[in-house]
Amino acid sequence: MSQLALEPLFERIMILPDKVEEVTETGIVLPVEARKRPNTGIVISIGHLVEAKCPIKPGDHVLYQRYSGLEVTSGGTTYHMVIANDLLGKFTSPDAINGLQVNQPS
Repeated sequence: MSQLALEPLFERIMILPDKVEEVTETGIVLPVEARKRPNTGIVISIGHLVEAKCPIKPGDHVLYQRYSGLEVTSGGTTYHMVIANDLLGKFTSPDAINGLQVNQPS
């Protein structure tokens, strides 16, 4: 991966979000408006205050609040910039994310 032109500051974390589901398991193509914003992804870079407060590092696969932070585009790739407090967990194995379903309270 090439060097990013933007580094997160303070308690911010830059995440490469996982791919958004475009087609349901039954084959229905979802319109852009119906697609959920991803809430899992790979940590790309972290601010200098994150290291002391949060046990994550670049390359970790994390779960974060769905509508937190903001989207940043660099080199045609979209990233999510979130605050460390918006992280909900870190996946301990690649298989842990398979079958994960996070339900929002109604």
